[in-house]
Amino acid sequence: MSALYVDTSALVKFYYPEEGSEAVERRLLKASRVFLAQLCLLEMASALAKKLRARELGPREKSSIWTAFLSDLKASPLEVVPIRPGHLDHAVDLVNEFGKTFGLRSLDAVHLAVARLVPCDEVLTSDKRMAAVGRKLAMKVTYVS
Repeated sequence: MSALYVDTSALVKFYYPEEGSEAVERRLLKASRVFLAQLCLLEMASALAKKLRARELGPREKSSIWTAFLSDLKASPLEVVPIRPGHLDHAVDLVNEFGKTFGLRSLDAVHLAVARLVPCDEVLTSDKRMAAVGRKLAMKVTYVS
């Protein structure tokens, strides 16, 4: 078993069925530890609100998914990593280094900064740019479309 860092783009697929959901579920259930940044709470709320606005899900389904997510945060093996100033400093460095050439965005840089500082064996993402930068940083990254 391995330790896994999951970003929000992949985590959403665990709670909302879409392309790549089965692959994400397999990886999450197989991992001995799953790390996610505190940022995932904000991003998950935003992703669900977006799906609600787009009428991809209704208010009850959104509420049910959110409740399941919060419940899972209290259960092992999910480990929420608080965002620290050092993470943000490192994210700034990543954006300065990879923002132009890879199009690395700010919140993806925060995810990579956190992932680099937790004891994970692999990063799981559905973001192509984040995956490319992670690989450039010699991280083991699994991209799920």
